[in-house]
Amino acid sequence: MAKLFETTAINTMNLKNRFVRSATWEGMSTDEGRCTKELVEFTAELARGGVGLIVMGHAYVQENGKATPRQTGIYRDDLIDSLRPIPEEVHKYGAKVAMQLSHSGGNTNREWIPLPIIGPSSATNRFGNKVREMTLEEIEGMVEAFGRAARRCIGAGFDAIQIHSAHGYLSNQFLSPYWNKRKDAYGGPNGKRWGRMFPFL
Repeated sequence: MAKLFETTAINTMNLKNRFVRSATWEGMSTDEGRCTKELVEFTAELARGGVGLIVMGHAYVQENGKATPRQTGIYRDDLIDSLRPIPEEVHKYGAKVAMQLSHSGGNTNREWIPLPIIGPSSATNRFGNKVREMTLEEIEGMVEAFGRAARRCIGAGFDAIQIHSAHGYLSNQFLSPYWNKRKDAYGGPNGKRWGRMFPFL
């Protein structure tokens, strides 16, 4: 048990202890994804409580990638300023904070996004919504969107980035034979090229 309180490091990021708060969906942002005082205070409380590394709930990197109501967004530059208070508060208590980035792909509801729902292949999702197969241009644009979102997070003062590739969201969908029935280079076993889209993973 005492080992949990020892300092450690992830690459060059030094942590005061080994307590990590895993990402969740806080549901404390505005409808457009802007961070609120409520979310800042929630995160600051975790840092005050002694957590060494806080991983924020997944933030969507494109407007059509929103997975849940009041989810945090990082798809536009003008959202950066609302996020800055989070690392500022967390760092006061010697903790580190990472932002988890995601895109819902076909795992979302028409009620939450005004744009077409897209995924690796055409499908009907669990909400009964039609999912349109992504074009190659959309796939390439999505990869670029992850990169832009990561830069925004670093610009806002976050210490690390985590890519959400589980729970049936877009990255996970490309690896799933249920979702991915493509015949091009992004189809087939394990999505073929998908792993090379995020070479830093």
